[in-house]
Amino acid sequence: MKRVLALFFILSIGHVLAENIIIGLVNNSVITYNSLKASLEDASSKDHKIDIINQRINEILQVKKARELRIEASLNDVNLALVEISKSNNISLDQLKAYPEFLSLKTEVSERISILNLQRYITKNVTIDENEAIKICSEKTTENIKQIKIAQ
Repeated sequence: MKRVLALFFILSIGHVLAENIIIGLVNNSVITYNSLKASLEDASSKDHKIDIINQRINEILQVKKARELRIEASLNDVNLALVEISKSNNISLDQLKAYPEFLSLKTEVSERISILNLQRYITKNVTIDENEAIKICSEKTTENIKQIKIAQ
């Protein structure tokens, strides 16, 4: 009887552990299966799943760099973004806060803003001459048109 009970206990724990498998560890940030579950279930191939995991790793590294440079999202920026999200969904901010996954939404918004701040910081001193930009874009456009025709 004890063996049957122990076997039942082991099998029931195995399912719980399988649900929240650690996929990776990046600079002391854990990536779990549950955090990427929706994206991974929508992925059709193994390569697409690997791309999703790599994208999450890149996001973690970018947020870490934004923190190092002290350009992460401010609380005010996050709150303004959350207000915009609630407006675009025709709900109040209190209704959005009542959403069961509000904390993960708030974290995602904060990360996105931090990454945007990092992009702005990196490109703030990048200048390009208007004529040079037109020349480069026109060359690339004809190249892309040829590639599109070949693909069709």
